[in-house]
Amino acid sequence: MNIDDLIAQMTLTEKIGQLNLVNPGGQTLTGSVANSDVHRKLVDGQVGMMFGTASLESRCEIQSISVNQTRLGIPMLFACDVIHGYRTALPLPIALSCTWNLAMIERAAHLSATEARADGIDLTFGPMADLTRDPRWGRVAEGNGESATLSSWITAAVIRGYQGDGETSQPSDIDRMLACVKHFAGYGAVDGGREYASVNLGPIELHESHLPPFEAATCAKVAAVMPGFHALDRIPVTAHRDLLIGVLRERWNFEGAVISDYTAINELEHHGLGDLSSAAVAAINAGVDVDMVGESYITTLEQSVASGRVDVARIDAACRSVLKLKRDAGLFDDPFRALDPERAKQVLGCDAHRNEARQMAAASCVLLKNKSETLPIGKECRRIALIGPLADDRSNLPGTWSVSAIAEECVSLADGLRSTVCDQTKVVVARGCNLVDDPVQAERLNVFGTTVTLDSRDAQAMIDEAVAVARDSDVVVLALGEAKEHAGECSSRTDLQLPPPQRLLIDAVADLGVPIVLLVFAGRPLVLTGIADRVNAMLYAWYGGSMAGPGIADVLTGSHVPEGKLTMSLPRSVGQIPVHHDALPTGRPLPPDCEFMKFKSCYLDEQNDPLYPFGFGLSYTTFAYRSLSARTDSGRVIVSVEVKNEGQRRGVEIVQCYQLPGVCSVSQPLLSLKSFERVQLEPGETRLVEFVIDKQTASSLEGTSLTNVSRGFIPGLFRFAVGPNSQDLQHVQIDWR
Repeated sequence: MNIDDLIAQMTLTEKIGQLNLVNPGGQTLTGSVANSDVHRKLVDGQVGMMFGTASLESRCEIQSISVNQTRLGIPMLFACDVIHGYRTALPLPIALSCTWNLAMIERAAHLSATEARADGIDLTFGPMADLTRDPRWGRVAEGNGESATLSSWITAAVIRGYQGDGETSQPSDIDRMLACVKHFAGYGAVDGGREYASVNLGPIELHESHLPPFEAATCAKVAAVMPGFHALDRIPVTAHRDLLIGVLRERWNFEGAVISDYTAINELEHHGLGDLSSAAVAAINAGVDVDMVGESYITTLEQSVASGRVDVARIDAACRSVLKLKRDAGLFDDPFRALDPERAKQVLGCDAHRNEARQMAAASCVLLKNKSETLPIGKECRRIALIGPLADDRSNLPGTWSVSAIAEECVSLADGLRSTVCDQTKVVVARGCNLVDDPVQAERLNVFGTTVTLDSRDAQAMIDEAVAVARDSDVVVLALGEAKEHAGECSSRTDLQLPPPQRLLIDAVADLGVPIVLLVFAGRPLVLTGIADRVNAMLYAWYGGSMAGPGIADVLTGSHVPEGKLTMSLPRSVGQIPVHHDALPTGRPLPPDCEFMKFKSCYLDEQNDPLYPFGFGLSYTTFAYRSLSARTDSGRVIVSVEVKNEGQRRGVEIVQCYQLPGVCSVSQPLLSLKSFERVQLEPGETRLVEFVIDKQTASSLEGTSLTNVSRGFIPGLFRFAVGPNSQDLQHVQIDWR
């Protein structure tokens, strides 16, 4: 397929039509509008891409129209939000990031692509590479946490999973799809954690923290990039030439397509860029190739070309980007290859995928507390009280952004636990409370279908029932947390505590003195201060997808030893936010082990440190670190440490290596993750772990503007730290020149 030859045959109307991405309204809407009169526009060559189509059958029909009833027969490209699984829902991205297992994360994306492509989907609007340090923002559920370094590695792994490695696997393969990384750039830093708000970041912070995951995406040959809804330092990113052209195209040499977010071009009017025609001109001239849903391009660009506000060469370049997507997806070779109902029946939700989903759900869990080895639950346990509004729930398990999953196909925690424990163990379930008691909140959480129901019983009656069930049990498992739509797009929150009815339930059950295991289902870090002291063990389960129930049960019963580590710090209070491991230094630091000192950087009413730090996570065994050292070798530094499994179980430890700030003209983070290694150790086994740090990795960033930054290595004394998390660290220093 010669794309330039095809463009030469196209009218201006047809070229602009290829830039039009429509939603006919057959699936979940993530905006207030869907497109109308789609069939006519399709036949007239005014639609290039489509998402929100209702079914595989409808996609087959649309493709037939595109190929057989339009003048040039250009195939349609179908897109969808494939964020964490498809028919088989996988753990949320924030949950998968806590595995620190890049191979598993890549496989999760590959599994997602396999199912989505079997259902006729060619491109996903993912991964989300926004750095997430503010858990008030609902979209932290879609991200990879607070470390730019770890997020960069994860982003590249996800893109390889979706698209293939470009050598042995390609986006055109029947089990792969194109990826569109989002939301370029800095969207995770919206003011107040409020969706669609503005972002204020200087060029150094942007390049140091927020741009690296996107650069990693371009290095992984991501097919497309989506700008965010926000304004960055008062410039809307949908019309940000320095960002979309200066950084993305010129600095990083990105050659793919730029796709707007949902009606984001139309929303430039609210940012003060003029009427719809002016907004479209600003976006197309800033490098946005595709207009999602807003139809500003097909209604205004022909006139703007005629008036000289837009060069036809720019239209050709945007059209070329879209046609390249279709070529890379294999649509010009066979537009119906991925539209095979028989293959869909074999692949979607198959047993093999569900088995993998179970393993991923287990690996995503993070053990935060385990007093007196409350976990795992032993075979001698005869009665488990499983209590909470999420104990026997299916509707919330897929998690937010699971538009193609079917809740009825999820396995609840109750069913998962019953099928996992031994025959002599009885699992008794009680609801205990509602997820929320406020009908207004429940209505807002049910925007995509009913996932929050309000029990008509009196709150005290539900607690009394739960207490009665718990009193005669060997252990209590409390299944509490958020509803799935507490997280996700436009799900910002100011109160990150468990809702009041859940806290009352915890207190009532804790007063019995029966060992309590708290399971936290959530799409973000919650504030658990005070609650952690009331329970014996605490497992952060996130939302684990279709097989969350059996996966969590595997952890509770010990068939899977927990290995997850937090990728976002859990704050002590909302007032600490943002609280993260890689904060910048202050000239008045608080002394170690000191909670307050006047005229030092601290709070009157709270500690500086988070409740649980980045990188934290316990196991059913214990690990010891010793013999930390550093040496130079061929211009690199080798940081070495011995790690020993001192417990009685085999376990996986995630050994983390950080760099501390050195001499530089700009402030450096207090800690920067430089490397990590997952090591599996048998009881009593010791392993030497070595981290190789090159000068590029240890370099510092300097610059004065968005397009004028550089990295450089400054010789001198370098300090590194190694440990199981970002707080419990051993330090070493070396003169590196």
